[in-house]
Amino acid sequence: MGYWGDKIFQSDTALDFIDEITSDAGVELYTFDNDAAAAAARDKLDAGLLDVLVAKYEAAPLDSWDDPSHKIFLLVALAMQVGAAVSADLRASVKGLIPAIGTPKEAKKQMRAALRVYKSGQRYIFDSPGLYDTMMTSAK
Repeated sequence: MGYWGDKIFQSDTALDFIDEITSDAGVELYTFDNDAAAAAARDKLDAGLLDVLVAKYEAAPLDSWDDPSHKIFLLVALAMQVGAAVSADLRASVKGLIPAIGTPKEAKKQMRAALRVYKSGQRYIFDSPGLYDTMMTSAK
């Protein structure tokens, strides 16, 4: 389990969970070639996919390899990045999950800030550079 930073998407665990979430969703939710692809993901989430995935993860048992709460945390972050409709109830639920999520304090701080200002329909981009970008910045 490696970290290359303290932000929301800067760990192997986060990326592994994102791969699982994307697989469950049947649509790319993390990287996009263009705005149209992000809009297509938003449309699918808004058409009920977000609710289906949240319900699936809420019903999932907690085991040593899989943390449904962390998946919900990341799913909501991904949904915000594409501008999906995230209800006030879901935002409140995620806010309640934050203390128990096994992620750095900075990532938790990022999510709290995002939950405070997020407006459905507007993309919220988390400052969370990937491994390569982090390495290139550190090398300078």
